[in-house]
Amino acid sequence: MYVMSFVQLNLNKTCRIGNETVKIGQTCEIEEDPGARWSEWNGEYCGLVNETKVEISNHNARTNLLIEFSLHCSHWFFQEFGLTIFTIGAVVAVPFMSMLADRYGRKPIIVATAIVAFLANLAASFSPNYAIFLVLRAIVGASSDTYLSVGSVATCEYISEKARAWITVVYNVAWSLGMVWTLLVTLMTTDWRWRYFIVVFPGVYAFVLWACLPESPHWLIVKNRTERLKKYIKTANRINKKTPDFRECQQNSHHDEKHEGLKALSRSKKLIWILFANGFIEMVISLVYFAISFLCVVLGDDHVTAFLYSSIIEIPAGLAVLPLMMAMGRKTIVIWCLVFQTLSLIGVTVFLDVYSMKLGMMLVAKVMAT
Repeated sequence: MYVMSFVQLNLNKTCRIGNETVKIGQTCEIEEDPGARWSEWNGEYCGLVNETKVEISNHNARTNLLIEFSLHCSHWFFQEFGLTIFTIGAVVAVPFMSMLADRYGRKPIIVATAIVAFLANLAASFSPNYAIFLVLRAIVGASSDTYLSVGSVATCEYISEKARAWITVVYNVAWSLGMVWTLLVTLMTTDWRWRYFIVVFPGVYAFVLWACLPESPHWLIVKNRTERLKKYIKTANRINKKTPDFRECQQNSHHDEKHEGLKALSRSKKLIWILFANGFIEMVISLVYFAISFLCVVLGDDHVTAFLYSSIIEIPAGLAVLPLMMAMGRKTIVIWCLVFQTLSLIGVTVFLDVYSMKLGMMLVAKVMAT
């Protein structure tokens, strides 16, 4: 996800007219000050008008995807579509793939989509044009968000209720280290294709998941896969060096998992409110979190420092969640984090012209979102 910011960094563009340079906008429209020599050309596109040429001082086709695919004068909507289509692919695929995970099991869906995401990512680094790159990014988004979503459900099913709070710690630390890895790769090479290729290469682990990842015990129970469940219990007993008495949790009848239809769910005002409230909170958190993460790439004089702070600040935030959840519960933490996040964002607007204070307020807001 974050590699997109580093393969299409901001471009410093000017328009060359003879021996002079003039200012141009994001889509290469000439934007000279009123009364200046070339102001009558304002609104014209550099490169299309005779004797004009777009010059980029900080990147070339090897270091920036936008230049290689001739997108340096495109509208920002098209320039950012490599990230947008990732999300579109996820929105379309995840509900369908989640149903498949209920029917065929968590493991095959997680493993298959992890492998597809890895292969599509590798192929994207060799894309001959932008259209193929976007198709591959859509596949990556669909498969990546699928294994993330199904994996989150499976994790809750693997881990006992007492240890479930640790999920947030592991998740946040792992995510943060992934961000740091992305940054380290950008320091290894300036070639955008190599950056993309190396960043996604750890995804090769997907091929060993089939041998290492167990099926969800919850799914095995629901689907009455007794023999596979016995193997799971045997492995769990060996790893934990314990043999629980399963007679304590036996039931007289088989448990059948039922899924309510949309019509039945829509009759519950309470459930609609819960879905709306949680959906709204998730939207706010995602908006703040990703806006700050992507903005940190272009904040300041380089694309490294602010993003590094933005990455490592998530580790203490993730570690703090565990004791806070145990002491305060979920609801209280969410509410107070949203309050402090809001105050921090207001602080950003107050200190817009003071880099250190602005960055500090943004990092506090990101800690709260994390």
